[in-house]
This record gives sequence, structure tokens and C-alpha cells, in this order.
Amino acid sequence: MIKEKIKEFLLIILFCVIKIIIFLIDIIYNITQIFRKRKNHKICMLSRQSNDITLNFSLLKEEIEKQDKEAEIYISCMRFKFSFKYIINIIKDLWNLSNSKIAIIDGYSIPICNFTNKKLKVFQIWHSFGSMKSFGKNTVGKKNGRSLFVEKVFNMHKNYDYIFASSKAYSKNLVSGFGYGEENCIICPLPVVDVLNRKKKLYNYIIKNEEFEKINKKLDKKKKTILYAPTTRNDFETLESAIFDILDIIDFKKYNFVLKMHKNENINFSQKDIDKYLKNKYNNLNGINAYIDNNSLTLEYILISEILISDYSCVIYEAMEADTNVFLYIPDYNEYIKNTGLEVDLKKEFKDLYAEDKKTLKNILEKKYPKEKMEKIKNKYVTKNENSTETMVKIILEKGR
Repeated sequence: MIKEKIKEFLLIILFCVIKIIIFLIDIIYNITQIFRKRKNHKICMLSRQSNDITLNFSLLKEEIEKQDKEAEIYISCMRFKFSFKYIINIIKDLWNLSNSKIAIIDGYSIPICNFTNKKLKVFQIWHSFGSMKSFGKNTVGKKNGRSLFVEKVFNMHKNYDYIFASSKAYSKNLVSGFGYGEENCIICPLPVVDVLNRKKKLYNYIIKNEEFEKINKKLDKKKKTILYAPTTRNDFETLESAIFDILDIIDFKKYNFVLKMHKNENINFSQKDIDKYLKNKYNNLNGINAYIDNNSLTLEYILISEILISDYSCVIYEAMEADTNVFLYIPDYNEYIKNTGLEVDLKKEFKDLYAEDKKTLKNILEKKYPKEKMEKIKNKYVTKNENSTETMVKIILEKGR
């Protein structure tokens, strides 16, 4: 009883501290507006997905500058970390937002969601393609979701004017996760679709990653490459078990293997773990090409892989756009639904493409791939567009001004 009272008291204190910080952020924004005149051609792009400019933002920036020669673009990309540097970055964001007409974000944004006096149009371009796991407001209170405390204190997903969804089939799931209606939704795939469809070259828009280049050179080009890209998890044992299951059933005479962890994954799993497991199984690593990369873009590997194995990640839709064969390995299906939730019936939607145990996974990998089925799913979740980047920018400039 005493412990519960102490916990409750500490939560109240934390609530008050966070609310004071957010209140100060809002004051700074409102003060800066007094001294700043809004510019018709000023656009802010904010992300906490990475510390480098994201691929979608790079593509949008190039296209905005084509369509608006007077465009003034401010881009801020910094992953959340409670530090003095992050607070300074938020103040810089507020200063630039105060005289902008348009803001583009690809996830939750502290300054955007905590305005009380919003005078610009906000476009949410969320960083995934299709329906999969529940997120945002649909997971509040669940084991792997946000708490009601966090949702309320941080004003999760407030102040959006428009939300981009890659298809009508995805729109309902997307806007409900943010707590909006479909009237706020615009159907247009993310700019990255143009790279997946080979209409734009990836390396024109990203910093070349040395780790990717190093691993790519080691892959045996006579073999097909299997990429395993699972979603982020709180359960180390489940993920580790799934990794070893897949290593068990791969025929390394026919396949290379690359494990690409989710960028937000905190589980400590390394190349040494892979090598140790395979040495115990095969005695030596001669002729075995199996690697892990925790730093490169998953997209880089999608573009060089013939097969993607994932679980509850929307990366599967990106792979489908790139014509990479997709399989789901979901040994913890029922548990995942309980703790996180899913917005799509995987067993119905991906029949013949999923496995709940390694024996079944091995069998479906050896069967002829149902290309027509994949094409049907792809067309359902990603609307065809000749130039998604161009279309999105046209919409943003038209509705934003």
C-alpha cells in the first residue's frame, strides 16, 4: 500500500515537471510569433526517426525546390534523447515554426503536438506503408503500448491538419491510431515508393553506409539473399529464438542471410552470436554467408534481396513494392495480439505466406512463390502513382497555402 502511494506521488511530480516544460515550450513559441512574420514560402520538416535527414525528407526537399523556386526549407532530424542538446534543438524548431506556413512531420513531434496557438498547416506523412500492428491511441493501456499517463501528458498526435495514407485500405487504421477521422486523410504513397520502383536512385538521396557496402561485397552473388527484418520487441527471448529458428532452416548452399534489426531495437545481439550459433551447428563457417547490420537502412538490403522474412513490420509493403518475395514468421502470434494488437488478420490476408514454426517456414520457402497473391496485397495497400513525390508536394503546397 505504501509503495503504491509513493509510486502515485512520483507520477504526480513527474506529470507536473513535464507539464511545466511543455508550458514553457508553448510560451516560447507564442513569444517568437510576436517578432516573426510568416513567410508564404517557408516550410519546416521535423523528424525524430533518425539523426540524419530521412529519405522521404530528402525526396520532398528536392521536389519542393522544383515546384517552388522561392521555397525556404528548414529540416530538423534528431532522435529523442532527454538532453540539453535536444532541448536546444526544440527551441530552434520553435523559432523556425513561428514564421512558417507549412510543417511536415513523419512521427510524433513535441513542439507540433503541444501548440495552443497553431497558425500553420501540419502534414503528417507517417513512416509506414500499410496496416499491420496497432499503434498510437489504439495501444494505450496495452502491455506494449503507451500508458494513458504518457498519452495525456505529451498530448500525443494533436494539431494535425492532414494525414497521408498510402491507400484507402490503410487510411482507417492510420487515422484511428492518431485519433482522427478519415476526413483528415489524403491518399498518396510516401515518396520512398519512387525509389522502391526504381524511378529514383537510392544513393542520390542518402549517405552511403560503409557497413552496408562491406557486407554487400561479402555476399555470394551466385546465391539468393534472405533478409530477416523483424519489428522491435520488448521480449529478448522471443526474438532470439526466432533468429535461431531461421538460421536453422536456411540452406546456406543456396542462400546468403542478413539480419537487419529494427532501428529502435535495444536487444544486444551481434555478429559473434550468429557465428557462435552456426559454428556449433556446422563446425566451421566455410561457405556460410550470414551477417547482421544494425546501422544501415533496411531499404538498402531490400533492394539487393530476393526474399524478405519479417513478422509484424510494415517493411513487408516496401519489399512488395520492390518485387521482393515476402514471408512472415510469427511464432508468437496470439501473444502479440494480446500485448500489442494487430489491425489486419495476418492468417487470412497472408495465407500460404506465413509460418508459426520453423518447419512450416522451411516448407513455404521451398514452394513456388504465389506472385499473383503478393501483387493483390501490394495493390490493396499501396496505391499506384507514377510519381508519388511530385503528387505529394503538389498537395502540400496547394493545401498548405
